[in-house]
Amino acid sequence: MSIKINWALNVQVADGPRVVAADAVDVDAYDNIEVVVPKHQNNADGTATVDVQPGDQSHVMFLLIKADTYQNSPVSYTVEGSNKSVKLDAQQVLIGAGAVGLLDGAPTKLTFTNTGATDATIRILIGRKAT
Repeated sequence: MSIKINWALNVQVADGPRVVAADAVDVDAYDNIEVVVPKHQNNADGTATVDVQPGDQSHVMFLLIKADTYQNSPVSYTVEGSNKSVKLDAQQVLIGAGAVGLLDGAPTKLTFTNTGATDATIRILIGRKAT
C-alpha cells in the first residue's frame, strides 16, 4: 500500500519572480521523529544521535529536517559514516532520490550537534521505499 506525502512550495522574490510548485511523493513507509539536542554546557557541545531509517540512500524519497530555532545557526548534523557537517541554518527539505543523494551517505543515523545556549528541538519527517 502506497502512502502519499503531499508537498507545496511558494517562493516569492520581493518585486521579482514567483515560483509555485506542488506534487506528491509515493512512499511505502514514513517516520515522524522529534528529538531534543541538549545545549552547549561545561565546555562541551550537546549531541544527539537519531536512528532515522534502515534502508540505503536510494530508498529515501523525502527528508525534512526542521529545528525550533535557527538563531546564530547553533545546530549542525552529520550523516553516519561521514565527517561532513551540514549546518541547519534553515529548514531543509529534500524531495526525491536525487536530492537526498546530495547527502554524504545514507541517512540511516544522523548525529546532531548543538553549540547554542538553549536546547534545540529537531523534527525529522522521512519517507522511503521498502525495497
